[in-house]
Amino acid sequence: MCRRVLALPPSISSHPSNKTLANLLDAFCPEAVSARRDTVHAEELGAQGELSTPLFVCTLGFPQQPTFLRIFEPRYRLMLRRALESTGEFGMLMYNRYNEPQGDLGPVNFYGIGTMLRIIRSQTLPDGTSLIETVGTDRFRVTAHGVLDGYVVGSTEPIHDVTLAEEERIEAEETARPPPADPTDINSQIERMPTVELLWLCQEFVRRMQARSANWLQQRVLDIHGQPPNDARVFPYWFASVLPISEEEKYKLLDTRTVRARLKVTATWIRRIESQRWV
Repeated sequence: MCRRVLALPPSISSHPSNKTLANLLDAFCPEAVSARRDTVHAEELGAQGELSTPLFVCTLGFPQQPTFLRIFEPRYRLMLRRALESTGEFGMLMYNRYNEPQGDLGPVNFYGIGTMLRIIRSQTLPDGTSLIETVGTDRFRVTAHGVLDGYVVGSTEPIHDVTLAEEERIEAEETARPPPADPTDINSQIERMPTVELLWLCQEFVRRMQARSANWLQQRVLDIHGQPPNDARVFPYWFASVLPISEEEKYKLLDTRTVRARLKVTATWIRRIESQRWV
């Protein structure tokens, strides 16, 4: 027997079995057939209990932004099939290449905050590889984790923004602070800016870069991510999706609890780029 992997299209599951072959297998290999049925049943169930969220350790995803993936490893193909047959969602986590400790999780191989991705389209190729289009929904924090059939599963808790009233209180407090003693102190300047000015600063930077035909704002990029949004809640995630900076910098957005905090992060990126003091 060659043991070659046989790629079967998903549509084959709806085809009827050959009754003669099925009867022969049941007669001559009852133990193997029974064991295989149990295995298939377990695969269909997937993760249960507290560690019920499938987690894909790969890259960053952001709420309301598209993420395109090519799934080829057998463990993640299984994870994808289970996700498609259940909620249609899975968690995306960024790979922790520097082994930074993640709170109570310790030095795990992933960052502890991620984004839930909802599967929009899935195409399975003849070799079993899947091309999927997803969109980010909610942010989450991993509270516990384990491994199921080779991929990570976990228990998660959602990350929500503060109320609008609390956001307005924070803005009023920060904008009322006295001007910094050092006029070149970028961080202090950004801290005192109203939220609407932070958004304008970011949008104006994008407009200038578009006028200069920046590579990261070419039409093919905008076809995927859309034009710069006017919604302050969405803009930071859009900006992080297109701006060519380190993933570790972009990750800072995921642990914020206010729109204002995310705009301050993106404004800081811009000021560093403009002053050529990026670190």
